[in-house]
Amino acid sequence: MLLVQLRRDAVGARGDGFLHAADDRLDLASRDIAPELELQLLWQLVEEVDIFPSLIDLAGITVPQDLQGTSWVPLLKNPQTSGKDFVLMQYPHCTADNTVHKCWEANDTQAMGYSIRVADWRYTEWLEFDCDRHNPMTNCTSVAPQWDRQLGVELYDHSTDPSQTFGDFENVNLAYLPAHEGIVAELHQRLRSVWVPP
Repeated sequence: MLLVQLRRDAVGARGDGFLHAADDRLDLASRDIAPELELQLLWQLVEEVDIFPSLIDLAGITVPQDLQGTSWVPLLKNPQTSGKDFVLMQYPHCTADNTVHKCWEANDTQAMGYSIRVADWRYTEWLEFDCDRHNPMTNCTSVAPQWDRQLGVELYDHSTDPSQTFGDFENVNLAYLPAHEGIVAELHQRLRSVWVPP
């Protein structure tokens, strides 16, 4: 039996075999995938691109080396295994009210967010984006980040945020506080150095 449950808005500790993505709240229920694995709560950095290689791995098939993602099965088999030290995310700044997506625009400029998530921090740079945010591969000359067209930045400390619900999480942007200049500079450089152009 194969059971995979994807939930993008769940938060909190559950001892039920879920593997929690650290930032974008992707929960993967793996309880019935590998019954030989002990149920445990793991906090590791994983990405959506890791789902496919993980399912292949759980099925006992050799994972092709040219896939973009990485199987998280070794993390389930040995919780002491080191996972990824960072994950990347790209997303428009939008909200959904069940009927329509409302996207943030700065001075009538479309914005795209590029984030890096490390163990204790999430850092995002909001950049001008000339393409359709919901269909960027159509009629667009380049979807590569335009690093020189920054609109704003965000920094959140995940080691001290006590929030238990998604709506309460990441409400204090630390990016512009002098005490965090060092981590902002470090993550700014790291984001730009590891982002692979399409």
